[in-house]
Amino acid sequence: MNLLLEGARMAWENLWNNKLRSVLTLLGVAIGIGSTVSLLGMGFGFKEEIFREFESVGRNMIMVFPNIFMETGEKLEPLTEADRRSIAAVCRDGIEEIVPFIFGDQAMVRYLKEKTAPQVTGTAPGFLEIQGLKLENGRFLTEADLSTGRKVVVLDWRVKEKLFGRINPVGKMVTLYGEKYQVIGVIEKKISSISFGTDTNGMNLYLPVTTLQRVMKFKDYYGLYITVSSLAETETISKMINGLMAKKYGPKHGFQVFSTEELLKALQIVTGVITALLGMIGGIALLVGGIGIMNIMLVTVMERINEIGIRKAIGAKNTNILWQFITEAVALCLLGGALGTGFGFAVGFFIKKHTPLRLVITPGLVGTAFLFATGVGLFFGAFPAWKAAKMDPIEALRFE
Repeated sequence: MNLLLEGARMAWENLWNNKLRSVLTLLGVAIGIGSTVSLLGMGFGFKEEIFREFESVGRNMIMVFPNIFMETGEKLEPLTEADRRSIAAVCRDGIEEIVPFIFGDQAMVRYLKEKTAPQVTGTAPGFLEIQGLKLENGRFLTEADLSTGRKVVVLDWRVKEKLFGRINPVGKMVTLYGEKYQVIGVIEKKISSISFGTDTNGMNLYLPVTTLQRVMKFKDYYGLYITVSSLAETETISKMINGLMAKKYGPKHGFQVFSTEELLKALQIVTGVITALLGMIGGIALLVGGIGIMNIMLVTVMERINEIGIRKAIGAKNTNILWQFITEAVALCLLGGALGTGFGFAVGFFIKKHTPLRLVITPGLVGTAFLFATGVGLFFGAFPAWKAAKMDPIEALRFE
């Protein structure tokens, strides 16, 4: 043990006596470790955000859209009220509700002298829960609003701020499509990286779907959100809907039927690949730092050949020399790892404060980074250390 401590002390003294060289070397390692930690943390953060969003809206939802990915050159078929009723009849107790929606263009909405142009969505009760949204004030759309085609509107949080500032707009009248609409609710602010149909920038208006259909002179739907009673039945219900659409429109029907569970699985694969690629980029930076360590250690060995010869001549064993030089390499990596981890945390704090993204830096990730740093020190320090340990003492003493 004393021999090991003595080797570690000598390694530290050599690093301290060559401060500039040591600092430049550990900076290379620090950049590599910091890049690896921050990039992997970004990948984990994105994956966690996706899981959080899916948990907020539920994984037992099926979406039916015209297949915008089909390049047939033909006009996309909209979903009809007859389609909605057929799905409800075929699936019966397997589903809880079907929420239709249509999108209008950006429309100018005014209140007194203030105006803005948000995206308009026509929908039905249940849309709020499907999108994982909450109300700040008032209420959302009801079946009574749909059945009578009422001129009522729910404002997204940013639209409310632009038109009303801090005033509660519930009960106020705004001008939209040249008509007066009563504000019945305000959506609570939400920043999200995932959206199931609407933008998450807070610039949306929500009308009863029947009201927007009248304004747009459009009687059909752009899509349907279907909430399944049980997660276990999601795949079965999805196949039933696919079969129904195939029977009605042919086997190559122009509609896409998929569940949030399927979408989550696909996104898991994508985020896994992205995280792996980010880790590889950070690993390349760490590899460059490791090569720098090998170069410095080789230079160190060449500078201290005489010292190695003297130590061997007075009884130092190969293991003593080997331990001393490997200790220097590992010390550089561990110091660089500590500095790099701090850099990773600093990057995470900056990103969290100035962007909607966030890094997830776990103790496991930090521990892995330090193990990786130690491995780099051992790997890239092994050859110079082995070269120093194998030197012939007589040849080493002769070296000038």
